[in-house]
Amino acid sequence: MFRLARFIVQHKVGAVAVIALGVVFFAPERGEQEGRANPWSAPAQPTYVAAEEPGFIDQIVSEADTMLAESGIDPREAADETVGRFDDTSSSFSKANGGS
Repeated sequence: MFRLARFIVQHKVGAVAVIALGVVFFAPERGEQEGRANPWSAPAQPTYVAAEEPGFIDQIVSEADTMLAESGIDPREAADETVGRFDDTSSSFSKANGGS
């Protein structure tokens, strides 16, 4: 280990050249990338495709919405009631702690 460090210090240019050659030879090759010649040119066709059929999650959400509509339950009403209960609890704690 000490001999390697001493060799690197004494032969700086040679050590850097060997390391550079190793990087060049062992680096992965890059193939030519096909692309547009002008970066500002518009693509010929859009690369995205709109989904024609509803996905799995969309089917589950629509089924749950249908079931809630049939049962007459509206989650927004329950949310308003829950917020009201939190407000009541908060006011009760403030009265218990000596607040007005």
